[in-house]
Amino acid sequence: GEERAHAAARQRGLVAAVEDLIESGGFVKFNVDPDRIRRLVAYLYQIDWQVFVEAEQARHHERVEEPNQALEATYQEAYARRSEIARRVEHYSHIGIFTFVHNYHRNWVAPEHGRDACMVQQAMVDIIFPLTPHAEIWEEYQAFAPAKLPEPIWQFSRQRYLWAKDQWPNLSGRITTIWTLQDFGLLPQELDVNTVISVADGRQHKLVKIHTSSTAEGMEVEKETLHAAGEPDR
Repeated sequence: GEERAHAAARQRGLVAAVEDLIESGGFVKFNVDPDRIRRLVAYLYQIDWQVFVEAEQARHHERVEEPNQALEATYQEAYARRSEIARRVEHYSHIGIFTFVHNYHRNWVAPEHGRDACMVQQAMVDIIFPLTPHAEIWEEYQAFAPAKLPEPIWQFSRQRYLWAKDQWPNLSGRITTIWTLQDFGLLPQELDVNTVISVADGRQHKLVKIHTSSTAEGMEVEKETLHAAGEPDR
């Protein structure tokens, strides 16, 4: 009885954390239906779906504390895992995007023109993740290995895969045009490519500078924020 009560309090705390993250916009950047996020978290943390249903039914009512201090402590401990939950959701968002990069980078690999897989993968992750420093996102991608995911996880990651697939043609126009011209021998292998990417719903612009080279070791990437019109320097 007591063990079951603590398990239920834990689930309620986790669900409250998820619902607060959704309500506060913590998951907006993933552009995924909230129920997919709920089902992902339910799988990762072994939460009964009925707890989410009950939370939805009670969302407009003031929360009633757990029956005793021990159960309330369990609830609060679970609720305090908000940041951890957000990080795990982001991890599986990246898995979906990395899977897209892994599957599609081969379309642009051309060793005979000095453009190996490593170089293309670096360019792709930097353009898709303009807000993340190159070294950080490249290290994360290198640690990624394609694997079959449980269905509740893949249903979320797949949405991010499809997002990346949809966004790539819009984001990559400049770099893929240059790669095509290089393939025809119309541009040198060593070249500076500057791509401006709109982020934060168009409120900010990032400049991604990619120095292409004949080897991946010679490739350089820089990212900087461009000030919006009328925005003062800071």
